[in-house]
Amino acid sequence: MTTRYFLPFRAIFFLTKFFIFIILFSGCAGYHLEKFQYSVQPSPLEFFNDSVRVTLRVQYPARVIPPRAEVIVTPYLETNQGSRNLKPLALRGPKASSKMGAVLKPEGGEVLYTDALPYEPALERVKLKVKVSASKLGKTKKNLVPEETLAFGTITTPLMARPTISYIVGADKLGPVQKIHSTTIYFPFNSAEIRPSELEGPDLEGFKGFVERYAREGATFKNMEIVGYASPEGPEAFNQILSEARANSLEKIVLPELKRIAPAGVSSPKPVQLQKKGKGRDLEGFHKKLTEKTLLEKDKIKNLVESGVNRIVLREKLSAISPVLDQELETQLLAPLRRAEVLTTVELKPRSHEELKQLATFNPAGLTLEEGLFTSNQLLTDLSQRLKVLEALQEKFPDDWRPYNNAGVFLAQKGTLDQAEEFFRKAEKLAPREKTVLTNLGMIFLAKGEQELGVEYLKKSETPAAADALIPYLLRKGKYSEAVRMGSDVTSFNTALAQLLNGNPGGCLNIIEYLPDKSAHHNLYLKTIALARLGKEEEFWKSFQNLLNSTPASERDLLITNPEFLRYQEKINNLFSKK
Repeated sequence: MTTRYFLPFRAIFFLTKFFIFIILFSGCAGYHLEKFQYSVQPSPLEFFNDSVRVTLRVQYPARVIPPRAEVIVTPYLETNQGSRNLKPLALRGPKASSKMGAVLKPEGGEVLYTDALPYEPALERVKLKVKVSASKLGKTKKNLVPEETLAFGTITTPLMARPTISYIVGADKLGPVQKIHSTTIYFPFNSAEIRPSELEGPDLEGFKGFVERYAREGATFKNMEIVGYASPEGPEAFNQILSEARANSLEKIVLPELKRIAPAGVSSPKPVQLQKKGKGRDLEGFHKKLTEKTLLEKDKIKNLVESGVNRIVLREKLSAISPVLDQELETQLLAPLRRAEVLTTVELKPRSHEELKQLATFNPAGLTLEEGLFTSNQLLTDLSQRLKVLEALQEKFPDDWRPYNNAGVFLAQKGTLDQAEEFFRKAEKLAPREKTVLTNLGMIFLAKGEQELGVEYLKKSETPAAADALIPYLLRKGKYSEAVRMGSDVTSFNTALAQLLNGNPGGCLNIIEYLPDKSAHHNLYLKTIALARLGKEEEFWKSFQNLLNSTPASERDLLITNPEFLRYQEKINNLFSKK
């Protein structure tokens, strides 16, 4: 008789699960993770917007994992200071219990993955790798496929942008300084004779003093304009002749005075240009004075005076309007219009540089605004002397923004940033839209590390200096096309770099050719990168050889491992090994 043994149901259940796990994970049965295909864009990696971005395209064939399985792909960057994991990519079969991650289609397909790490120098020399683990029914297997390097190195070319914090002084307008003196002589009714009281009056005495002073100081008498006028009553033709006669009378007085008061040893200050004319009836002056007066029937008065009637008729008609109107009109409106004027223009003898420096030292308040700005900008180098002159200008010309702005510039150049900002703020209050001031405020905020505020001011200023200072910021943020637009009127290293990063290496080379220091190391470096991107191999090697020769030995390792030159890496290694 045969004896039969039966296992309990519970034991059969656990044995079944045990054999299933063995089947599933012995040799990773049902997993074909080695068939995952990874492509990296860009490769090498690139610095962008203050980070290093990784974009992976994971392609997979049909039935690459069991329907209930889950897979975790973890990209990481291997550096000489350890590894930096990126966010994991969760994948799963269509029947997996987890609802996390992308479902892999039974017929195959692809998954797109992106992530970024904040930039740090250790990420320049990196290897992008992936780790893969799988799980099913709560059991996990790690490192199911050999690790491989998907990309090597990080292009950090945007970081080549050169900071350009530069301040702008408010320009002086130093040049010929002119002084103009006005002299007025009044005439009796219907007369061109100058009364004795006028010959000894304050106006003519003022003219004599003006001429004597500036003749003695060596000024050049540039122009003298003599104009005669007549009051508006009476015939127009008569008044024209009368006004010309009055101009002639004044000429006979002032020209001899020029000769008479010329100092001993000084040639007669004859004006370079003499203009003389009679303007006839001074209707404009009459209208102005009539408007200023509080009179009844102004239109009637105006029409009467301008009608051309003679003095007797005019007095009768004015008296009919008001008994006192004739006298009031005569003394307050008509008599002041019977005159001749002379405008005398002299050009002052400019002070020498030595005289300006002496004034700046001992009497800065004696400088004109333009002299002070020129002296502090061009002739002085000591900060305290510069500030002393500008302080005097601020007191003497409190409404001009330039003395405040320039004080801020000199302080900023010495590193006194907080005090410089105070002066720039004062200049801003006086000229809130002045581009020079806005540029300097933007620069000072960049220098103080207040980047966002600095960028705000620089964008408002729209100066070439502001554009060149903004470009490094825009390049770090990955705003390459905006950097190109911003620097469209600027020729500099930074604008050449913007062209390169915006996909125009040819434009980059064109700008470099126009730079005055195109042979400088940084420009040669950028040129070599542009040639590498263009694939101009012959020109590249010539440029690279020059670059290598000008690079210090301590920096050559960074040069030969630059990912920009990856396509030529083997030849570069051979070339470097011969050095």
